[in-house]
Amino acid sequence: MASSSPLLSHPPVRTATLQWLLLTLVLIAAPHASRVPIWITALFVSIASWRWLAANRNWSLPNGWIRTASALIGISAVYANYGTVFGREPGVSLLLVMVALKLMELRTQRDEWILLLLGYFLLLTTFLFQQGIGAGVYMLTMAVLLTTLLATVSDIRRPDLGTRHWRMAGLMMLQGLPLMLALFVLFPRIDHPLWGMSDEGTGARTGLSDSMSPGAFTNLTLSDEVAFRVDFDGDVPQLSKLYWRGPVFWRYDGREWRRGGPRGPRRLDFSNLDHAVEYTVTLEPHDRLWLFALDIPGEVPDNAYFTTDYRIETDRQVKDRRIYQMRSWLDYRIDVTPRPDDIELALALPDGAHPKARQLAASWRQTYGNDHLGIVNAALKRFRELPYRYTLSPPLLRRDPVDEFLFDSQAGFCEHYASSFVVLMRAAGVPARVVTGYQGGIWNKLGGYFMVRQADAHAWSEVWLPDAGWIRVDPTAAVAPQRVERGIGAAIRDEQSALAAMAQADEVGGWRYQLALALDAVHTNWGRWVVGYNAKRQRSLLQAWGMDDVSPTDLAQGMIVIVTGLLLAFSALMFLRRPPNTLSPTQKPWQRFTQRLANAGMVRAPHEGPIDFGHRAAQRFPESAQRISEIVTDYAQLRYGREAEDQQRLLRFRRAVRRFRPR
Repeated sequence: MASSSPLLSHPPVRTATLQWLLLTLVLIAAPHASRVPIWITALFVSIASWRWLAANRNWSLPNGWIRTASALIGISAVYANYGTVFGREPGVSLLLVMVALKLMELRTQRDEWILLLLGYFLLLTTFLFQQGIGAGVYMLTMAVLLTTLLATVSDIRRPDLGTRHWRMAGLMMLQGLPLMLALFVLFPRIDHPLWGMSDEGTGARTGLSDSMSPGAFTNLTLSDEVAFRVDFDGDVPQLSKLYWRGPVFWRYDGREWRRGGPRGPRRLDFSNLDHAVEYTVTLEPHDRLWLFALDIPGEVPDNAYFTTDYRIETDRQVKDRRIYQMRSWLDYRIDVTPRPDDIELALALPDGAHPKARQLAASWRQTYGNDHLGIVNAALKRFRELPYRYTLSPPLLRRDPVDEFLFDSQAGFCEHYASSFVVLMRAAGVPARVVTGYQGGIWNKLGGYFMVRQADAHAWSEVWLPDAGWIRVDPTAAVAPQRVERGIGAAIRDEQSALAAMAQADEVGGWRYQLALALDAVHTNWGRWVVGYNAKRQRSLLQAWGMDDVSPTDLAQGMIVIVTGLLLAFSALMFLRRPPNTLSPTQKPWQRFTQRLANAGMVRAPHEGPIDFGHRAAQRFPESAQRISEIVTDYAQLRYGREAEDQQRLLRFRRAVRRFRPR
């Protein structure tokens, strides 16, 4: 029967393309190694290695029973590991297992096509976990390699991957680029980015915590990691006014500060004395509930609320990059009439702690009485006039951190000054609390935004004054004013530390620093316009193009028109570039052969392949059956097989056709 002819089956796998295919699939699966159980990674690599050895040593492949049993075991193992086969991690794990098991039956060209298509799908799942520009470049590289392999597998005349196939893959991707851009820009968007489930950067986060003790900020200040980025809508405020409010600490045990203040959301109780500053914050994930805003925020983003101490918290931990718009007032009064519970909590000190500090505070209290502002100025004067130093490497404070800092070492970081100042204020009867967050930032002129790093982490104080409410007092500024005026780098540039070297690079604008800013600008714009391209950004882009009143329906219709136009233009281009309708050296003799059979009453049907036609002709002309079989076999090999360039077979085929007369 015709169906049993080997010429009608798919060509077998070629060793050269098999090796490239296995390598490509392993590279595509590699980013998932840290996300799936280790046994899945081991299974994938083991089967890929075994299949490579089987191809080189002519090992036989498993039969259908073994493959079926392996598939059932693989599905059961994934289910046992996750309790389901649905969801991101279980789904990717199951896909990896199925791709690995498919390698066990990789025999023909058809199997290669299927694995290549699975490779595209597996590659797409990377975006469910990683959405950075690095992941995008890696995925584009793998997509080019997959497309090149697809061109190679489909080219039966040139079995080895070569320049022609790379060129073909590049041309195909370039031809698809306009269509891809049109779909990306115009496809109706939901309110949130499609890839909203990133696990990028999971693990231990660098950032502010729920507590503060001496030395708590040192590791943060040695980190150049970005905490968030800020785009100001108008004029950028002075650096000394950029206090980004974070956790507020009320409770103190003699060494460590903790939040523990009045809980729950509150309504705003402040009066603004200056114009509002509007800006957009792009916050990096930090696995906490709080959002950062300039003192003092006048509104809250969606799914967030004000706490009693004017922090902004969210309903869920910030595990993905979050973009929110804010409005703040830099000159303000808050809580002129405070709650009694707040004042009581803001005066609490542990019994017996810090006797020297208490004695100093008592002397101020005796001198200034109820003049709270006078007490505040006395403390700041002490910091300015005595030889206090701002340093990242203060002496270790063992027994009493406040007394030892105030009267012995007189050297510390921002948390030393903020903590000691609040203790002095409370001991003198002035309500006070510690506020942490970030101060300042770096202006990225390439991207047009402020970049606030972990190195900008800062702690300051707030005191409550009658008729003024809570006001910010930064004792660090009394010791190192350059810290708030020019940033952390200016305050520690004389220190022998890695951060001091980084600070010097910041000031001189070295090439490494400029390169870091350029890379950050690229990374930020990728996040905004690719990963974060949502409905709002789409509307903004269309408005910039003069399309103000475009509905999702209009977008869909416009997309259909553009896609249709691109397809028609591509089809017209292909039609104009089509080769002339000339017969190949193989087709000319074949046409002569079929014409002679037609003249003898044996007409080939339009749908009939050469093998089927040859079988029918051999039955019709039994005396010529042997010659017909030889001619058909040669034609099939020359036209569809691997011997297309076999000149001896071509000469034999031509000679046989020339001598053929049906009988």
